[in-house]
Amino acid sequence: MSDAVTALVEKFVTDLRKVLREEMVQTLLGAEAPASASPRIAKASTPKIVRAPGKRTPEMISEQAKAILGFLKRNPSSSAQQIAEGIGVELKELGLPIQKLKDDKALKVVGVRRGTKYSAK
Repeated sequence: MSDAVTALVEKFVTDLRKVLREEMVQTLLGAEAPASASPRIAKASTPKIVRAPGKRTPEMISEQAKAILGFLKRNPSSSAQQIAEGIGVELKELGLPIQKLKDDKALKVVGVRRGTKYSAK
């Protein structure tokens, strides 16, 4: 290798060791690593619906149903997975609110099982 390439490789290795050493020290001390030391991929921020553990109240189910309906007005023909990601809840929590909306005839449902798509009426 040429001297220029060797110098670049050695500089890279030195810088990498420095960053790793700083992160290890920060981890051992229990502090967060500085933001500049480790770039992170930014995720789309979706508001999460936080709830207390235990049985959901009818009011909580109604709130989730309203959130689902609002999401479907903005994003028609969405799957349950897309709805869950869009409103920030787990997929398994959508069963009751979706059933409530179906019973109220507020949803248009197309397809079966995993291929089901929902739209607001």
